[in-house]
Amino acid sequence: LNEQMRGGLHMDEFEILGTEIDIHSKKIERFAFQYGYTLETAYEVTLDIFASFHNQFRDVAEVESILPAVYKLAIQKLVQTERLLSSVEGVFAFEEDAELHLQIVKLDEKYRLPFILLQFHNLMYVQIASILDLSTIEVETNIQTAKALLSGHHLEKRLELLGKSYDRLP
Repeated sequence: LNEQMRGGLHMDEFEILGTEIDIHSKKIERFAFQYGYTLETAYEVTLDIFASFHNQFRDVAEVESILPAVYKLAIQKLVQTERLLSSVEGVFAFEEDAELHLQIVKLDEKYRLPFILLQFHNLMYVQIASILDLSTIEVETNIQTAKALLSGHHLEKRLELLGKSYDRLP
């Protein structure tokens, strides 16, 4: 590849970026869906996120810091892009999963984002705080509020089953 096609990245940087995109693109696409986009729009937004990340890649110091940087950029893009909410009919095998997904999507963003990052992306409070520019106490409080707003019978089990449904998304 010539320098222009690689966007000015050296070959080793270009290969690392390609590997990281392969590893993390499905996570970010799922995150965009969980944020409230349709599956199709989530895919398109994910492509845009990684195209933008390509330009910022050199600013990321270590490979370990790539995922938090991608989530941070994803949140910036998702907040800026108008959500086109549509029916989730046919997306989930179980109606209960669709209902819980829609409840999560309707949460205020300050509760929804840390909740999704913890519950479905297995990030730690410190990582979430860094991504969202919050204190760990604020993250913990917002997650507890999200859980209270979603409370219902067997919430933890329902969240576990929803997580499995997310894993089966096309």
